[in-house]
Amino acid sequence: MNYIIRSVPYPIWEVTIGEDPLFIGSGAENQLAPQHTTVSKQHAAIQIRDGALWLTDLKSSAGTIVNGIQVQQAELKPGDEVAFGESRWRVEGVTAQISPETSNVQPQKRYESIRGWLVLPAIGLIVTPIIGPILVYIEMSSIGNFHGIYQTIIVMNSFVNIILSIAAVILAVFFFQKKKFVPRWMTAFYWANAIWALLLCFISSFAIIDVRSIILSPIWAIYFAKSERVKGTFVN
Repeated sequence: MNYIIRSVPYPIWEVTIGEDPLFIGSGAENQLAPQHTTVSKQHAAIQIRDGALWLTDLKSSAGTIVNGIQVQQAELKPGDEVAFGESRWRVEGVTAQISPETSNVQPQKRYESIRGWLVLPAIGLIVTPIIGPILVYIEMSSIGNFHGIYQTIIVMNSFVNIILSIAAVILAVFFFQKKKFVPRWMTAFYWANAIWALLLCFISSFAIIDVRSIILSPIWAIYFAKSERVKGTFVN
């Protein structure tokens, strides 16, 4: 029988346990590297001995738990749930022969917190609902200085700012919950922001060119669509 170990409660990552020992830890040198603060750099090892699957804790700081019981060494069977600190996995048996191409598949890294470049969009989602109403107030206060089509443009821009501010509040809630659909929503949010800023430049001769939205928004949209960190963060 072949064995795999799969992440729970969301079966997003899995790795095959072969003839060589499988080392688990947050260090990049491990075959299974859960990115969680409770996972030690060299946390545990799993290997097949005499046809049985054995788990050994490598003096980890947070401990290794099998089916709710902390262990130093234990035999694993299909269906057993293992926790390396707070990173949870389940052992499963595979009766079909696994090809050599898939036997050494590396699991995608999972990021447990908002880090790296994602900090900047997080700040943006917090600031936008604050700045948006202020801009609306300034624009509507000065609307009497304009006439005709220009008043219409100011009202339209204020309306868009209100919509984007509301969207930012909703996105911020799901962003910090790391929901799976957030990357798609963020991509749409940034493209909408860029398109409106560009459109405003064409329809209004007095509009200030929003370089930040026109240039940076598409960059962030592509980042949320392609980044491995994004894929490994928004998994809930």
